[in-house]
Amino acid sequence: MYSLKEFLALAGISRATFYKLKRVGQAPAQTGITRRVQIAHDTAHAWLKRREAVA
Repeated sequence: MYSLKEFLALAGISRATFYKLKRVGQAPAQTGITRRVQIAHDTAHAWLKRREAVA
């Protein structure tokens, strides 16, 4: 699992951009039993591949 900070570094996006994408349903699925946002590795990499295909 990636923490939000790790995912942002991997994706090269800011926290503000992540939450804008989340607001419009474009962010990767997150899991979190606690208040911490976590993103599974396979979910993160699939999201990045989809973003590359669109670009």
